[in-house]
Amino acid sequence: MNKSLTALIYCLVWLLLIVVQSLFLENIHSDTLSFWSQPSAYYSVWVVDAYIIAVYYANYYLIAPSMIRRHLYRPYVVLSLGLAAIAMILPIVFHRAWLWTIPGTVPDSLPFYGTGFISAVAAIAVGLSVRGVREWVRLARQNANLEIALKNKSIAYDRAEARLRSLQPITVNGVIKSTPSPSESSEPNQV
Repeated sequence: MNKSLTALIYCLVWLLLIVVQSLFLENIHSDTLSFWSQPSAYYSVWVVDAYIIAVYYANYYLIAPSMIRRHLYRPYVVLSLGLAAIAMILPIVFHRAWLWTIPGTVPDSLPFYGTGFISAVAAIAVGLSVRGVREWVRLARQNANLEIALKNKSIAYDRAEARLRSLQPITVNGVIKSTPSPSESSEPNQV
């Protein structure tokens, strides 16, 4: 499949998930305005969602491969929790900077967003799982290729061994040899 088409499909799926989340938030809290009528009430949620998507791809392509290959497991967990904590704190920063809020929060309170933390941890876990499955599939292919190469070498070895057994011993000057040397091949065999 074309890479640009794949990227477009991913973008549309992420956009669909963000819209579904916005509809879900709208339905949970009856006093919340629709995001169609007042989209500014959802800016904070959408930016946090974009952050979580960025964390997913950064983890998938950059963080997980480099840290796991170097066996930095504890720093990876700490970094993951730190990135998740940022997702939880971002709405507070947006509230302080632009007075953005999260749908369903009390009007004059800080929007503490625990769902952002959970979502970021889930995105990191899913990214790590997908990365692990892809690595497993790659290793399985590599293992299959190595098994085929080993089988081919074994067959070649068996053929060479059978050929050696089928050769008749040649005696030259009273010495038994398995194959004649090029200089001795012109001499007659003595019995």
